[in-house]
Amino acid sequence: MATARFADFLKLELRTHGMPLRFTFTPHPLVGMPLSTLGQYVEGNNPLTGEPMMASVIAALTSPVTEEETSPHLVSLKPPRLLAPDSEDNLRKLFYQNGWTDGLPIILPTEERVAAKLEPEPDRSLFKGGNDFTDIKGVIAGDDTMALGAAAALKAAGKKGIIVVGFDGSPDAIASIKAGEIKATVLQPAARIARLAVEQADKQIKRGLSGTAEKQSIDCELVTHENADQFGLFGRK
Repeated sequence: MATARFADFLKLELRTHGMPLRFTFTPHPLVGMPLSTLGQYVEGNNPLTGEPMMASVIAALTSPVTEEETSPHLVSLKPPRLLAPDSEDNLRKLFYQNGWTDGLPIILPTEERVAAKLEPEPDRSLFKGGNDFTDIKGVIAGDDTMALGAAAALKAAGKKGIIVVGFDGSPDAIASIKAGEIKATVLQPAARIARLAVEQADKQIKRGLSGTAEKQSIDCELVTHENADQFGLFGRK
């Protein structure tokens, strides 16, 4: 599913890569729109075909596979390898007009910007420049990757007895807890959230009502050395 703004781009991309996937398109944009408008999108029609939105979703998921879909063919397209010199503003417009971007800001690699990137960056190591953090007692990281990085930095600096806690409950973090490296992580039950999302979407499609609140709170779980064996892939075993 994508917004109608990307229909032509997706058609070209799917042909180029030999992937005849089925798409349903919503009005554009989605981000920042009020819930009432998003609800109208779901209850309304596909802006490209005029078909009811949810009917087209169900048809895409349940219709028999076509011969074209079982035997995709690559289409050889040869876009220009080089663009003629132009102003930065004109080149940006060219990217937008041809769908060569996902809509995010385009920062062109000018000589000045490339030169700046090639300059060596200052060493931002945690314990560089006399910052020995003698009073540090613990590190609460924004996610498990940061926690594992902090634990590695502490170990490299010879710091012991400092508590490191992550957030997410990733398998790598749980393995680190078992190994006695980081102290704990807060597990987001992503597996349970995914199951709930599918179950509620199924009810919404079949009955027109999910039977659940619009906003739902899902408890996280603290994973420590004592209970780490109880957890697997973002959830309890």
